[in-house]
Amino acid sequence: MFNNNRLTRVLRNKENRQNNQVILTEKDKSIFIKKAKKIINIFLIIIISVSIFLYVPVIFWPSSENSKLTVNDTTETIKKIIKDNSNKDFDNDGINNKKEMEYNSNIYYVDTDRDGLGDNLEIEQIKSSPCKKNNIQEGYTLPEGVAVNTPFSQNGIILWADDLYSRVCGSVTNTVYGQYRFINFRGWVQFPHKIAFAYKLKNKVRTALNYREQENVYYIDEDCIVEIRDQKIEMINYFNLFGKEIYAHQNFLTNILAGILPDNKGFLQGQTISRLDFIPDTNLNGEFEIQDYNDPNNFVKVKIIENTSSYVNEKNKTVQLNTFDFEGGGYSSYNGDCINFLASSTKTS
Repeated sequence: MFNNNRLTRVLRNKENRQNNQVILTEKDKSIFIKKAKKIINIFLIIIISVSIFLYVPVIFWPSSENSKLTVNDTTETIKKIIKDNSNKDFDNDGINNKKEMEYNSNIYYVDTDRDGLGDNLEIEQIKSSPCKKNNIQEGYTLPEGVAVNTPFSQNGIILWADDLYSRVCGSVTNTVYGQYRFINFRGWVQFPHKIAFAYKLKNKVRTALNYREQENVYYIDEDCIVEIRDQKIEMINYFNLFGKEIYAHQNFLTNILAGILPDNKGFLQGQTISRLDFIPDTNLNGEFEIQDYNDPNNFVKVKIIENTSSYVNEKNKTVQLNTFDFEGGGYSSYNGDCINFLASSTKTS
């Protein structure tokens, strides 16, 4: 009898515990869902607020661009020059100046819209506008037997292009500083000798290139200058917090912050740089201070950029062109603008 009563109590207590557990679990579930929604809403508000604080100021961040030069009578001057030389071909692209003016193309540049299809090819063969960029995949096909990923060589460097545009328009040239400048190319490259370390240099910041040791090739993912180093460069994380500069060793946390924060605009900035980037580089390109002819009190700096490009000519051949482009004062050779220097002088301190 004693054992039966004891067994009955044990079973009843077990049943009560199970019932209570079910009731508590359902109640806790309802409370948990409410709290979870509240936490998620708070978390989303924090993320949105932080994102607005970090990235909205970047849109309105002041540019370092100097004041624009005033517009003068250069258009009329150019028209007169062209009229007096209508049968000449200033850029030697096979289209005389008069015809280029009819198509509004640049008489000083063989590929006005920089789409990789030369003015002559577009005007005479493809019958498209030389001033409006074409999708090269629609306006051009590679010669028979040549594929996009067929390796080709420029200035001693072997290139494997990712796409047709890189294949046709991609260029690389040796700079006067012993570097390599890549323009309009995305893909793998092999330098003429086995090198220890290669870094891309953009906006005065060095970043190690992706390297495949087995093939001894490096990957180019954007327009940049490539710098060759005998020794590996130590990388660090740089932060600018409300104007205060902070340099930190690389670790899990600083790497995340450097990847999330804007590079060079906003109240909070962060990026990965090399120790060489502490020291300002010598200006790799020329910079001129120009005085406006119509407004002698207006000065503007124009940066001269050593550049390279490729285009397809009227013979369906890819031609590399080394140029000196310029930007500043509201003018840019990338927009088809031209500049002439009436006089120049050097300023000494």
